[in-house]
Amino acid sequence: MPYPIAFLIFGISILFSNDARALVNGRPLEQNSDLVRLKFHNGFVCTGFFIDRESIVTAGHCLKGQKPSSVELLRAGETRLVDVKALEFLIHPLYVAKRKSKHDLGVIHTTPYAEFQGIYKIGVDAKLYKRNMPCVLHGAGKVNLNPKKYGFSQGENNCRSIFDMWLYFGASKNTDNLGKNVSTAPNDSGAPILNRDGIVIGIQTKSSLSWTFNTVFPSWSVGVRLDESSNFSLLNSTKSKTSSSIQEFISTLDREKVEYYWQKPEGEGAFPVMIYVHGHQEGERKGGKSYVDCGVLGNDTKKGFVSIAISLPGYGHSSGPADFSGPRSKNALISMIKLLKKKPYVNSKKIFVQGISRGAIVAALVAMREDLGGAILISGAYNLSKLYEDISTAKSIKSAMREEMRIDEENLVLRSASLQKKVSRTPFLVIHGETDSKTPFDQAEEFYRRMKSQGAEIELRKIKSGHKIPLKERSETIAIFIRKVLAGSEQQRK
Repeated sequence: MPYPIAFLIFGISILFSNDARALVNGRPLEQNSDLVRLKFHNGFVCTGFFIDRESIVTAGHCLKGQKPSSVELLRAGETRLVDVKALEFLIHPLYVAKRKSKHDLGVIHTTPYAEFQGIYKIGVDAKLYKRNMPCVLHGAGKVNLNPKKYGFSQGENNCRSIFDMWLYFGASKNTDNLGKNVSTAPNDSGAPILNRDGIVIGIQTKSSLSWTFNTVFPSWSVGVRLDESSNFSLLNSTKSKTSSSIQEFISTLDREKVEYYWQKPEGEGAFPVMIYVHGHQEGERKGGKSYVDCGVLGNDTKKGFVSIAISLPGYGHSSGPADFSGPRSKNALISMIKLLKKKPYVNSKKIFVQGISRGAIVAALVAMREDLGGAILISGAYNLSKLYEDISTAKSIKSAMREEMRIDEENLVLRSASLQKKVSRTPFLVIHGETDSKTPFDQAEEFYRRMKSQGAEIELRKIKSGHKIPLKERSETIAIFIRKVLAGSEQQRK
């Protein structure tokens, strides 16, 4: 085909891309009440499905920039409203407003849904996910160019797993094999991808399929995989978990406000504690709220932990500005620990702190002066003088340092755990990516050697990863460390 004609067709297809049909080549789906259409006041339309009486799963981009009050929930294929009210939107914190993102995932918390059937079951067993496998798509988008007429359809395709996402290809409208080789249209974003046994293994998120002069141009579509650990954690963030996480504030000695979220198991305790200290957050700086949104606090309480997530200065609703893990950040964590030690339901000898990136810097500095149950440090920097001078350090890190602190020897040493003289009895677990380009692995290695020479109890785990270490790559290591530390403290008590 001559290039000018090809570009003309491509341009026209983009022009009409919002009028794509739901599940092109699909066939009617047997009616169920758990698949719903999301209709927003600005005209945006998506699909979603109930996974319990109070939770609808959909695509993250469907909820981006929207409010719960702006959505109508309709039965798929009908104009009848579902008798529930949207209360809260949760969007995966790692979603970066790109439909191809492997974290393009959202949850709508609603009032109880009386017609819930329990049709859609989420599957995360590795056996359910193969590199190349048949999959079934459900959709509730447009049937034709009439924007008021929506379908309720299903069809099969072959899903290919690439970069933790599903990829599948559509076919033209004129195919003779109806119900086979279907593709997703924009209005089907958020609809489920199932295996042949009816287990949900993904969410439809993106298609470049389009109508042009009443003809469908075939192309590729993508979907989110649900076995990715942080995606599954978000789906575990049910309404009950979110509502039972309490937001409160404490004041530091400098009278600065520190936001934190907490949740405790049922009973009187005394319970062990896990305090989470976040890293830098691009875009919306939610601070500790990001751990609530992913269901981390609720998961910890199931394991018998009081779970806390603080917001560092400049993040969430804590007093700002940010100080790149400086004195104000340290005071925020120290104030949190002092408060917890006074709580009757807390075992003060079993307070753990877990920090990521700049949160790991803060956690390391505090854990070196406080005797804690344990400190888990992930992708941190422990010698900021060396970090700033290192030509391989990412420009974004150096830029943030210059913006948030004065660059001189005193300030760099103040934030460098490897350069501190005091060493506490806190056990340390250091986890670091082998190919970390933001905080090089030798930062962790130097800290480990220095602490070991001082007689500290410390472990170093090198992970084949960059700066962002996948949850599934570190969760088992952390669990083993915690079990070992808790078992050791029990032995000492006896």
